[in-house]
Amino acid sequence: MKKISALFLAFLAGNLLGTAQVTGDTLHVAGHNNVHMDWYGNYDEDVTFPESADTYRQILMKFTLSCPSGGCSEWDYDVEIYKRHDSGILDSVLVLNPHFQVDGETVDSISYNIDTTYITFFDTVNNVTDSAINSFQIEFYGDLNDPTLQTDSILAYGGDYYNYYYDTLGAAIDSTWISHSNTLITNFTETYTYFNKIINVELGRIITPYANGLTSTWNREYYFDITDFASILEAEQTIRAKYSGWSDGFTVTLDYYFIYGTPTRTVKDVLPLWSGYFAYGKWVDGVHTIENKVDEINFDKGDASHAKLRFTPSGHGMAAQNCAEFCAKSYSVIFNGAEEYENLIWKDDCGSNAQYPQPGTWLYDRANWCPGELVPTFEHELGESLVEGNNTLDVDFDSYTNSTSDGAGYNIAANLITYGDWNFTYNASLEDILAPTKAFDHSRFNPICGEPEVRIQNKGSEHMTSCIIEYGIPGVVTAYHTWTGNLSPLETEDVLLPTFAPWEFAQEENNTFYAKIVSPNGNTDEDISDNEKVSEFEVVKNFPSEFRFKLKTNASGDETDWNIKNVVTGATMYSGDDLDNSTTYEIDMALEPGCYEFQINDAGKNGLKFWANPGDGNGSVRFIKIDGPGALKSFNADFGNFINYKFTVGTELSTEETVLENIDIIPNPSNGVFTVNASLNTEKNTQIEVYNALGELVYTGMSFGTELNHTIDIKKETNGIYLVKVISGDHISTHKLVKH
Repeated sequence: MKKISALFLAFLAGNLLGTAQVTGDTLHVAGHNNVHMDWYGNYDEDVTFPESADTYRQILMKFTLSCPSGGCSEWDYDVEIYKRHDSGILDSVLVLNPHFQVDGETVDSISYNIDTTYITFFDTVNNVTDSAINSFQIEFYGDLNDPTLQTDSILAYGGDYYNYYYDTLGAAIDSTWISHSNTLITNFTETYTYFNKIINVELGRIITPYANGLTSTWNREYYFDITDFASILEAEQTIRAKYSGWSDGFTVTLDYYFIYGTPTRTVKDVLPLWSGYFAYGKWVDGVHTIENKVDEINFDKGDASHAKLRFTPSGHGMAAQNCAEFCAKSYSVIFNGAEEYENLIWKDDCGSNAQYPQPGTWLYDRANWCPGELVPTFEHELGESLVEGNNTLDVDFDSYTNSTSDGAGYNIAANLITYGDWNFTYNASLEDILAPTKAFDHSRFNPICGEPEVRIQNKGSEHMTSCIIEYGIPGVVTAYHTWTGNLSPLETEDVLLPTFAPWEFAQEENNTFYAKIVSPNGNTDEDISDNEKVSEFEVVKNFPSEFRFKLKTNASGDETDWNIKNVVTGATMYSGDDLDNSTTYEIDMALEPGCYEFQINDAGKNGLKFWANPGDGNGSVRFIKIDGPGALKSFNADFGNFINYKFTVGTELSTEETVLENIDIIPNPSNGVFTVNASLNTEKNTQIEVYNALGELVYTGMSFGTELNHTIDIKKETNGIYLVKVISGDHISTHKLVKH
């Protein structure tokens, strides 16, 4: 699964075309629209997808989970999105066709008369015995070649019953037996009804968060790359949202984005393999039963050049060893008789969840899922082992025995995708902007004041060993980075880019970041439609140069460590570890202007406080003012694995500093010699400081009086962006200078 930024999706939505024709254009298809999943079951919608004649570089599914008017469910439940797929496999069902029916209903036998009979009853209006004809229709189906065809019918009358006679009070006083003259016993003709088998092809799966307390305004977006299913997403299809919750839960909205262009590889076929919930740990006649369900399959290579197994398992239930939800087990992929892959069905980072905290056991690691996150799909390339003609594929699970209950199992979706050859030799893709961004999935590491981070992918057939990444803030700053490494086809890498000056991220109006990848291995990129992305970002908080760090440990102080480092230089400014239990630490910080990162970690993965671990008590962590009461920043102690927080010192925006007015820097741009002019409404001395793009102080000077006319010479410094700070008493005005 590949993530994309929220801004990029907004860009797509703003460029939806009724008939897109150009590579990179996007066609939007709406599916489920705020469908209320109020109880366990299937929520189906018919969706009209584009015709198969069109070619798409990528298909994305946006899954929006929201709360209904009464709020969300308090439990974590599966939600799977299926395409109800006509497999083309002929199936049948046995149908028993009776040779007669009575008034359209099938009975075992019937006793009847040819002559008219009556049935008596008490007339409550006239208080007398009354009667009515007791008749019915018998339909006969006597054609053995077509047992559903009616061949005859008769009007018959009832038999084998008593007629009762009543007094004026309705009490039975006498009776007469009505016999029968004929009896029919039903015989059945066996036929089979044939149909194409409909199966579920999973497009994506999430686990809902513990959402007690979330209101109807809450929503969360998840993105799935479903390009592999292009060949079966055409014309009208039934899409199913399966909700596994036993309470009123959530709403689901599904949107599909078809991006025109040439895919990395053209899909030849989608072969559904295994789908459903399979018990784990049960043995019959010495065989692990899950192996009988997830069994070996055979397929013909045909004209395919590549194949890939998409395998999505998630463990559920509690049995021996806390399996399958809380036990780490592995599976092996056996292809053509050889073990190609072994993979652990486990997520060890639930305490790093972007959706935190939650009023449940959100931070416990689980079998390939965390509450509030999508369930990852494992992708296993099989191309190098693909042979002509018949190929075999199997998945084997770790041996495990559960003799105590039926409560352990895996929810599995598996599909085999076959492809043609590579469509590009050199194709570098900018897959995601990890920072800076407002995307919720990356919120644990945002906002930032330095070191942008992007995810790149090689979508060409040749190994990618180098590329150029251009990045910046439009109209503010542009930078270039030459990446080197070794990415095999389809491999991705997260790249940390050289930082800007901290104040470049402190823009009053332009809070848009872009990144662009070019020149894979020094060659022309054969598909430029996937080379660039943009993101919106927030400005980090600016702190005074001196403040106090206050940490109160819980009863497991030795699990906690922390540090504050300079992002530009990488130097650790302050740190602490091997801490005492239930102890308060107060440290006064003194920092130079620049960008800083605060990180606090908990080795126990349960933060400084967690409701399910009351024995540890509660800790806290804050940045507070030195010269007066009040917190600069208070952090949520229920943070799971870590807190990562960036802040700046000395990067106030000039638009927010209105006390020092009419300050001019002449000339600007400059060759390095410039004058700072101003008429100041203050009698205090004025200090002028100049910082380079790394946040280093390169000049400091002093001026006296209300008229400022101060000349500065920094010609010996390199060309670039500089920050000029004018400081008078408690007031600061910050301006940008371009040296060329």
